[in-house]
Order: sequence, then structure tokens, then C-alpha cells
Amino acid sequence: MDINYEQIIPWNGAQDTGRDVRLKWKRNFDKIAAAFAELLEATAGLDEKFLRKDRPDTAQAVITFLKGLTSGDFQQGSSGVGIWQDDDGNWHIETDYLDVRMKFTAREVEIQRVYHIAGAQMKTSANMKCVRVEELDDVYRCYMNTTDDDGNEITNDFKLQDQAYVQTFNLVKQADGTTGNHFLWRLVTGVGTDYIDLSKDVCASGSDAPKAGDDIVQLGYRGTDDPNRQNAVIDAGAGEGSPYYRQFTGINSFSFPEPETQLKPGDNIVTGRMKIQPGSTGSANLTDLPDEVYKAVQIGGENLLLNTAFAGDYDSKKLDPATALQKDTQMYSPNMLHWTGNGTTAAEASAPAGFACRIGSISQPVSLISGENYVFSFYAKGNGVEMSCGGSNVSRQLSSSYQHYSMKFTYQSGGVFLLSGDATVHSLKLERGTIATDWCPSVLDPSSVADRFKGVWYLQQALKGSTQFIGGLGLTTMMQLGKWTDGVMEKVNAGISGIYNEDTDVAFWAGGTFEQAIATVRKIIGGENPSDEEWKSLAKFVATHGGDIFLRGYIYALGGVFRGTVYAEGGEFRGKFETSLNGQRIVIDPEDGSLKMLDEDGRTAVNISFSNNDDSISAGMMITEYSGDTAWFSTRILGRSITMVNNIGNYGAILLPDQIRFLSGGSELFSLSMVQDYDKGGKKVVITGSNWNETEGLAGTVYVDENGFLKVSKKEPVQPGA
Repeated sequence: MDINYEQIIPWNGAQDTGRDVRLKWKRNFDKIAAAFAELLEATAGLDEKFLRKDRPDTAQAVITFLKGLTSGDFQQGSSGVGIWQDDDGNWHIETDYLDVRMKFTAREVEIQRVYHIAGAQMKTSANMKCVRVEELDDVYRCYMNTTDDDGNEITNDFKLQDQAYVQTFNLVKQADGTTGNHFLWRLVTGVGTDYIDLSKDVCASGSDAPKAGDDIVQLGYRGTDDPNRQNAVIDAGAGEGSPYYRQFTGINSFSFPEPETQLKPGDNIVTGRMKIQPGSTGSANLTDLPDEVYKAVQIGGENLLLNTAFAGDYDSKKLDPATALQKDTQMYSPNMLHWTGNGTTAAEASAPAGFACRIGSISQPVSLISGENYVFSFYAKGNGVEMSCGGSNVSRQLSSSYQHYSMKFTYQSGGVFLLSGDATVHSLKLERGTIATDWCPSVLDPSSVADRFKGVWYLQQALKGSTQFIGGLGLTTMMQLGKWTDGVMEKVNAGISGIYNEDTDVAFWAGGTFEQAIATVRKIIGGENPSDEEWKSLAKFVATHGGDIFLRGYIYALGGVFRGTVYAEGGEFRGKFETSLNGQRIVIDPEDGSLKMLDEDGRTAVNISFSNNDDSISAGMMITEYSGDTAWFSTRILGRSITMVNNIGNYGAILLPDQIRFLSGGSELFSLSMVQDYDKGGKKVVITGSNWNETEGLAGTVYVDENGFLKVSKKEPVQPGA
């Protein structure tokens, strides 16, 4: 194909007659005609090789689509037709209808559909589809098919003494022309391979005769050999009392007993054992609880008596010049602290602190509420004991071994709690309410007491358990580590505890005993900041089950996330620091020496950064205000200047110590400068500008008159329509 066309110059001087131009045009057109002829010859037959996109066409060979095929406005799961491959390499055909004219073969078919049950669904021991009814003298014989549509054998699961039930819903006219719904509940008196006999006489009131097409359900059993046939589960969406889900047992007549379980809006019934998971609510709405449980809302829980374990305060006795010392005065943790009267203490292994009190009569001042209910509980042995408080006197006969006792009373007045008798007691607890709870020290006892007993309780729980090793898996309650020498633990220094009653319970600790770990948690959670001296009697590292960590020392980490408030009296942060992982946040980056405030879209609203030159170091701040995604206003603050720019309007101002400049479009409009006056000495103000108005304009317009004077117009603006 020749496409080298001759150049045509329309005018070639005064002697040009135009003949050369005409000949060149002819030769060029001849080449174009020859090129088209060659192109037509080369493309002849292409219609048989390519499919047309602008009209119907037929492919003469197999076409392979590697990515898939779609038709119409294909949207997966909604419209069009598509053949596509999923991420696992499996191919899908998706369409609204798939019509197979001959045979459809598949290894597996999953049918998804929405279906409807009109009325109720019953789950019982037997059912059948009645295909024919034969009326005999005293029974209706109902026949069933013994094979299904696929040829599978169907058994007749009915049994003598069963009760057969039929009920339809929402029928205007039955198949035989009868108007209304169809109901029957009759006794099964005969059973064959393909039939059951239903009694004409033994039936529920209003029972119809059975009909072909009935779905007959076994509902109830009058025999005694198989009580499971008296069970039924009914899920009803229509009919009387619906909707409901009910579980029945003991159906042996033509009436329903009370359901064992019922799920029904506003009327749920649950019988037997019920397991309530943590987080359940609504107990305050229960109205038929036993009286004592209902009154349990008055449980106080707090022990209103001091030193009820007769262990003292685990501290040395405080002396003053007036203190009288006797030969039997206890200088450390006096056992009868806060008690007066006749009582002596002795060691008792079963008591929480290891002490019990042999009483004659002991008392303690109390501050209780008049007319309020209280309960006093304790362990005791001996002949008898009497409690006197607030105008009430309650006594108990005791046994020779320790037993747990409680005494309830209503306080009137008095202000003294008195316990007397011939008895040995321990674990005393006076609390508000009517239900006695487990012993605990008073909140008014020193924290050292609570720490000591908390450790004791946990150790008691651990000692009651056991340790089991299953291969490499060890199951235990607590593990304590320390200096173990010759079968004796000389000192506990660390450990792990699996006892979790509340979030502040110790999970891991080191640098102290278990009791010291508890003391660390109580002191710091209580708002105290331990001194160096106090740390000597505390565990140096504690982690609680609630996720709190307390330690004396340094934290070294490659990274981490702090959520919430971080309190620190001093310290250093090295490396990049962000206040949040997303949303509005502050970023401190030592690499570029910047502090940035970013919005939730990651745009920088404030950027404070350093600028290092050879001979100076300066810092600056850039503040940006956005309109949508566009930076609208920008303000840069340096030590020597403030620059404000409207990026959309392309104007701004610069404030320097000796100059104010107004700019628009990159050009200076107005400048007010303070310069040196070399003639008169000192400073003077110079005003410069460009594009001044040369004539007086609207009020406030700055202009230069014909004499070169700078003036401000006072002309009033022209009102519209004037």
C-alpha cells in the first residue's frame, strides 16, 4: 500500500498556471483509490471471523471466557445473569430461573427458601397423612401410604391407646364443601400396617369425623407403659392463645395439662432447674419470692463491730505519759482492742485470724438506726450465750463443738452491744438486714487488718483445692515462689494467684509476699502515692485480674497504647508520641521536630515545628482552617512575623515588628512601615501602596488626589434606587 503522497503547493510563483497542482492531485487520488481497493481485498471475509456487536451474530466455534460472562445489568445477588468464579476457584451460575428440560444431575443441592406453617407445628411420637377413610360400625379406619414419592418405605408409628389429633386453621370451605375449620381428637383403638382405627365414641367434644387428606398427629397416650408418648412440643403461630412455644408432659386425656415450659409474649413459664448466666437482670421484678429472700434486699454486708476476729490491729500499742502499764499489757496488736468487760483470748485454728474469745461479758459501743432490722452471726461453743442490743435480748443454747448461729432483732435505742454467757466465740458479725452473710472485718478496722485477712482467705481457698498435671498442663489455684531451703519456705518473693472474686484481686506479684501485694493494690487504688520508705513493706510489682499493674521502677517498651488519663510526676518520652490511633489526635514527632494536631480525616490543623539554620534555631506554628477538603485560612506564626492568608480568596496580611502589609494575588496593596528618619532622627511611619484609587470613591476608600496627597473618602455610599 503506497501512502507516499506528493506535496501540493497552491502557488508557485507568477509563471504557475496550476497544471502541476492538478497533476499532483490526480496522482494522489489515484493512490488513495488504490489503497482503498487493497484494503477491501484484505478485509474481505472478516465478517466470518469476528462476532458483531451491533447486530445478532453466530459464533462458528467454541469461545472460552477466562473471567466469566454476564448478561443484562448483572448485580450479584440481585439482578441479571452471571457466570463467575469465586476466590476459591469455584464457578457459579446465577440467574432468576433455571429451566432444565431433560435431566438435572448434581453431587449436592442446597435449597434456600422461606416457608410458612399455617397454624401450629406439633412434635410428638407419630403422624400420618390420611389418604382414605372407611367407616365401620364403631370406628373410623384411616389409611396411609406405606411408600413415599421416591419409593421409600414409611412405617406406621401409632400405637394402641394413642390419641389422634387433627386441626386446621383459616379454612373458609373444606374439600367436601363444609364451611369452617376441621377438628378431631379421638382415641386410637386399632393399628395396622397401613391404617389406624379411631373410636367414634371416645373423643373430645366437638370432634369431626376424619377425612381423606387429614394430617393426623399423635397427641397424648392413655397407657402407662410408655410415658414418653405423653410428651409434646407445640409451636403455634395461629389459633387461640397464639403465639406460643409450649412443652407438655403427661397428656393422657383430651385436655392439655399446664405446660412445663411456655415461651409467650408477656406470659413465660419455666419449671424445674434454671441456670441464670452472669449479666442477667430483672430480679427486682420478682414478686412471689420466699419472705426471707424477698427481704434480702436489706442485706447490709458490712460488719458494724470492730476487731471481731480478736486479732487486734497488727500494730504496736500507742503510749503517752498517762498510759498505765500492767505486767500482762500487750504491747503489740492487743487482742481485746475496742472491747471492754470480762473476756480472754486463746489460739483457735478454725478462726479466721487464729483467735477465739472465752467470754463472761464483753461489750462495744455501736451507732445503729432506730427501727431498723439487724442480724448478729457468730461461731460458738459452750453452755449458752445472750446478745443484748437496742432493747432486744436474744439467747441461744450451745453445743460442745463450734456451730454457726444468727440472731435477728430490731434496734430501738441504747448505743451498746453486749455479749454475755458461758461460751467461747469467734468470727462475730453485726450487720444491717435480715440475712447473715459471711464474716468479714469492719471497714473501720485498719487497712492492715483487711490486708492480713484477705491474704488469709485466699490462702485458705488455695489450700482447699488441689493441683493436677495433665501432660504439660498444670491446674492449680495459687503458686508462691521464694527461697525454699531444707523443706522450708524461708521467704515468699513472687507468685501467681488464680483466685478472682473482683477486679482488684492479685493475679501476679513479685518483690514481696502475697499480703504485701494486696497491700500495694489497696494503697495505690486508695489514692496514695507510696514513699520510698513505704515501698520497703510493699510488693514491688503487682498485676491484678482486672488488668491494673502497679510497680516501683522503670518501664521499657518498644511501643504501646495508653487509653484514658496518664498521671506522671516526671519522666521522659522518647520517640514518636500519639494521643490516639484514630480520630482527632496530637502527634509529637522528634524526627522532624514537630507537634501536630490532626482532625479525624488526618488533616493537619496545627503544626508546631523547629527550623534549623547554620547560625540560628527558630520555631514556628502553622494553623489551618478547612472548608470541606480545602485549606481555607492559613496562619503562620514565627518569632518575627505573623502571616495570615485566605487561600480561596488569594489575599492576606503580614504582621512584622516594624511593618504591616496587605497583599492580594501575590501583589502588595498597602504597607504601613516604621523606618529610620535620618534627617530628624528617631523613627517615622511610611505608607506605601499600589493600585490606589485616583478619585474619591465610596466612604472609607483610600486614594491619592491630584496634588499627591493620601486621603480617605468620606462620601456616603449611593443607596440603591437613588
